Amino acid sequence: MSRSRRSVALVALLAAGFVSLGLPDGMLGVAWPSMRRDFDRPLDALGAILILFTAGYLASSFGTGAILARMRVGTLLTISAFITGLCLLTFAIAPAWVVVVAVAGVAGLGAGAIDAGLNAYAATHHSPATLHWIHAAYGVGAAASPLFLGHLLARGGRWQTGYAAVGVLELVLAGCFLATRHWWHTPPAVVAATLPVSPATATIPVQPHRVPQGPSPERPSLRATLGIGRVQFGIAVFFVYTGLEAAVGTWAFTLLTAHYRLPEDSAGHWVGAYWGSLAAGRVLAGVFARRLAPLTVIRLSAGGLMVGTLLPLCLVHPATAQLALIILGIACAPVFPLLIALTPHRVGAQHATSAVGFQIAAATLGQSLIPTAIGWAGRTHGLRAIPFLWFTAAAMLLLALPALARLSRNHSGTRGTTPGSFF
Repeated sequence: MSRSRRSVALVALLAAGFVSLGLPDGMLGVAWPSMRRDFDRPLDALGAILILFTAGYLASSFGTGAILARMRVGTLLTISAFITGLCLLTFAIAPAWVVVVAVAGVAGLGAGAIDAGLNAYAATHHSPATLHWIHAAYGVGAAASPLFLGHLLARGGRWQTGYAAVGVLELVLAGCFLATRHWWHTPPAVVAATLPVSPATATIPVQPHRVPQGPSPERPSLRATLGIGRVQFGIAVFFVYTGLEAAVGTWAFTLLTAHYRLPEDSAGHWVGAYWGSLAAGRVLAGVFARRLAPLTVIRLSAGGLMVGTLLPLCLVHPATAQLALIILGIACAPVFPLLIALTPHRVGAQHATSAVGFQIAAATLGQSLIPTAIGWAGRTHGLRAIPFLWFTAAAMLLLALPALARLSRNHSGTRGTTPGSFF
């Protein structure tokens, strides 16, 4: 197969990998009311699944830089997808709650390696516009699973069916990674490193740079990377942002059915609409990436998060919450891929792979702890606490997201990073 066809196939596999990550994430919030009834668990017991899953996720994603220095990306993705598929199938047939929680930890090991491996590869081989489109695939997966499961539950089906289907798809993906495992070490594509001169739309066009692959004697230690202030700030922002994104997707179904009294199939459609608007927003972000500066996009997203989380607090009509989900999905859309793409410019090329791993780890921790905390608040203080805590996280991001984008712009050209036309 020619190099160009291999490149297209790898992009397709990257997208498929992100779809596979989105499927269980979008399904969990819809499945949870039925799961807790089956296992006789309280509302906030979901935290046990999230925390154990996160523990496994962190164990694999936190050391992504060190792992990829010793193993082919394709091999890592094959093993990880296979483990994840087996875990999801086991999850579907689990006879007791303790089995569900235990398997969640193992599933986190596989999913964390897939997530960090895909993001590290995408960040060093593709332009930010391509990253937006690839990450849109996550939203496609996260949107499809609530629609499917909500429809299934409304017609008397079981949540286990959804997890079994996703497990089979994950095993198919593992086979695809296995068949192409030698392709992932082809010479890296030229990465256009680009950062805006100002918050407007100006850019500095210079020569692109290549990101080295494989072991390198100049690669800094994990401790050295973690000691950089810009890395630490990025970790904190990823924690809060991804926690908010996950908390909306996790608790929207419960809020719509228990507080607004929507039927399960309608609530599932609106949760799917949240993830679907996130996917559509990422596609649009890729289309308009060359026309808007990163800082402008980040500011618009931060403002959208504030509006989307404020609406359910001001009004009580179901239509308000439904509109808020669409706004939040669009606002969330460009944030994660754009911040991943900015990482080499914020911390330097030699720190980028490890920094991406740290950020994925922090995002996973936020994805677990923040929804868990919100679930506890909803149980103890009532469901109205859920949108209030969404708003609190959005208010933090209103300041933090633009600050992180400005650090990326101001750091361009230092610590080994060559500036260029970002988009």
